[in-house]
Amino acid sequence: MQIAAINAALTGLYLVVGLRLFGIHLPLAKTMVILTFIASMLPVVGNLVSNTAIVILSLSHSLELALIS
Repeated sequence: MQIAAINAALTGLYLVVGLRLFGIHLPLAKTMVILTFIASMLPVVGNLVSNTAIVILSLSHSLELALIS
């Protein structure tokens, strides 16, 4: 549970704080933080699921952001 919370917090910092500092707003960023927390309960598969979802969401902005994500 603690690792899932840390993972979700770091994801939140990246999606909600970090990207907005560069003027990038992803529409479902807060939802992705919640998905990351829930998916992180499964050790390896959850990380793959949440990272895949973040990359797909980043593709809605640009290919460059998806590659960075």
